[in-house]
Amino acid sequence: MPLKTKDFRSSVFASVALASIGLSALPTAAHAVDLTPDSTRYLSDPSFLPLEGQVYSETVYLHTDRDEDLLLTSPFKRHFSTTIDEGQQILRYGLTDRLSLYAAGSYSGTTQNASLSAGSLALGSSSVSRNSFDDPSFGATYRIIEQADSPVSFDVTGTYSPSAVEHSAQSGQVSLFVNRETRFITIQGEAGASYIDAYGGPDTALATRHNSYWNYFVGIRSQMRLTNDFAINSGVTYSKNTDITYDGGSFRDSQDGTWSPFVSLSYGIVPGKVDVAFEYDHAFIGDTQRNGLIAPIGKFDNDSQNLYAVHLRLFF
Repeated sequence: MPLKTKDFRSSVFASVALASIGLSALPTAAHAVDLTPDSTRYLSDPSFLPLEGQVYSETVYLHTDRDEDLLLTSPFKRHFSTTIDEGQQILRYGLTDRLSLYAAGSYSGTTQNASLSAGSLALGSSSVSRNSFDDPSFGATYRIIEQADSPVSFDVTGTYSPSAVEHSAQSGQVSLFVNRETRFITIQGEAGASYIDAYGGPDTALATRHNSYWNYFVGIRSQMRLTNDFAINSGVTYSKNTDITYDGGSFRDSQDGTWSPFVSLSYGIVPGKVDVAFEYDHAFIGDTQRNGLIAPIGKFDNDSQNLYAVHLRLFF
């Protein structure tokens, strides 16, 4: 029986993930585990910053699959299946050796299928789609301390996304990074917060009016440089939203935290100048309790998300 497209994609990226894990255990003799401190700015490294006058370009294709169940009063259940295909373009410019500017834009297509059931009895289904540009994002990163002057380097990043399209709210984010680089491996820790402003636009199946809320996150990433051409990036992020109130207060979502591990395999087509990477992320999304004005409405359960991405990075 032939594989479905989704199953084939999952198999390919799972193979990349397994190959990455296997390769990470087999550094070549020429690239044995060398933990000598190194402040070289590797193109695919999580701590990479362009130097003064340098330009970094990253083109990304992302495919996301998300499935979740909204458990209503027994035996009723709504199931949602969402697919997103997105293209991103990211640019960074080194204003100085320590300060870089950032701009990003994207276009995405979203399809959501919903169904209602009572036990094994199907009661109805619906499907909605949207294709549009997404909010642009602008920001800057400043390297507070270089590793050349310290055992680790420290970065701070701030980004802002205006509400440029009708189905989204403006938002901002601040992140702090601590990096330790050696010739073989980089380890990066991150902590930060995002503020998502209130959205008062039209209610649709893919966008509902909500009050402002915060998202807090911490994470750790690493890169292992196996050869001059190959590197493996991996890591995990934990994030949690404050409660989100929708539709003028008619209902509120309280979500448990989300764990998001990832792995990617990078290949230097022109080492230090042109790089391609294949990435797989899986989000273990915590249960979300949905409460109405008077009584609970239901609970989102069995919520998970897979993301597959291809990155093309250029540096000049």
